Amino acid sequence: MKNLNTLGINLTLCKKCNKPKNMIGIYDPIEFCRCGRPSIYNDMLLRRAYEYMELEMPHTGKDGITEVFHSIEGLTSWLGIARSTLYKWVKDINKEEFSDIVERVLTMQVISLINNGIVGKFNASIVKLILSKHGYTDKTNNYIN
Repeated sequence: MKNLNTLGINLTLCKKCNKPKNMIGIYDPIEFCRCGRPSIYNDMLLRRAYEYMELEMPHTGKDGITEVFHSIEGLTSWLGIARSTLYKWVKDINKEEFSDIVERVLTMQVISLINNGIVGKFNASIVKLILSKHGYTDKTNNYIN
């Protein structure tokens, strides 16, 4: 590896692998640390995700926003993570429990939308729009035999 200190570039070494942290645009990135930022995924985060599922709706969060049904956006806000992080964790085979939690949140969302839509508590157009994201449709198939 080329000595970057001689070029006047201060190096920060990774505490895990002891390689220099990647500096964008400088030499071959394979020579640099690939550990990345540590994940905040842990048992406490899983407990917080379970807490979110147990919330009674409607619920007003710390941010002052009132949720009327469980959602992916509500879960990410509750956990303090980005939606992209949530989707990465859902795809990770080592985070099956988290993936199951997300599936349950989506199921709770569908149940709430259907039940509140039927009794007229939620706007039918909005219910229809959101349920379409879950694969529901109001199409009729006209097959001629």
